[in-house]
Amino acid sequence: MFAGWQWYVAEEQKKIAVRNFDAAKNAIDGLNGLIYNVAQGLQNVVGMRVDAVKSTLGAVSGTIDALNKSAPDDVQLKLSRARMLANFVDAYLAAGALKDAEGAANDGLAAAQSVAGKEPDNQDAQRALVVSLYKLGDVKLKAGDPAGALRPYEQSHDVARSLAENDREGASRRLLWVTLQKVGDAKLAAKDFTGARAASEEGLSLAKARVAAEPA
Repeated sequence: MFAGWQWYVAEEQKKIAVRNFDAAKNAIDGLNGLIYNVAQGLQNVVGMRVDAVKSTLGAVSGTIDALNKSAPDDVQLKLSRARMLANFVDAYLAAGALKDAEGAANDGLAAAQSVAGKEPDNQDAQRALVVSLYKLGDVKLKAGDPAGALRPYEQSHDVARSLAENDREGASRRLLWVTLQKVGDAKLAAKDFTGARAASEEGLSLAKARVAAEPA
C-alpha cells in the first residue's frame, strides 16, 4: 500500500514538472520578443559601456540558458537560443564589442546547426540557420574582413534559396532578399563591383517579382 502511494506521488510530481517545463517553453516566444526589444534598444544608446550591455543581455538571457541546460536536446530551446544570440550580435556590434559579437555569432550558429543538421525539413531551423550565418558575416564585415564575411553570407544565401524554393511564404522570400543584399555588401567592400551589382540586380528582380505576385 505504501509503495503504491509512493509511486502515485512520484508520478504526480513528474506530471507537475512536465507541465512547468512546458509552460516555461511556451513563454520563450514572449521572452524572445523582450530580448529583441532590449537588444534593439541597446543599439540606440550612444556610448553605452560594453560591460553594461553584457550585464543587461546576461540578465535577459538567464531563463533560456537555464532551460537549455536542463534540456540540452530540446529543439525549441536550441532555436530560441539561436534567435536570442542573433539579437545579441546586433547589440554587441552597436557597442563596438567585436569579440563578444563574434562569440555570440558562433554560439548562435552552433545552436542552429545542431538542429538544422538533424532536422533538414524543419523550416524554423533552416530560417534560424540562415540568420545565424549572416550574423557571423556581419561580424566579419564589421571587422574589416569582407572575404571572411562573404563565406557565411554565401552559405546563408544558399540555405535561403533552398528554403524559398520549398516554401513560397513571404518570410522565406524576404530572407532570400536579405541574404542577397548581404552578399552584395561583402562584394562591394571587397571592391568586386561587378559581383556587387549582380547581387543587387538579382535582389531587385526578386523584389519586383514579390510585388507582382501580391494581390492588388
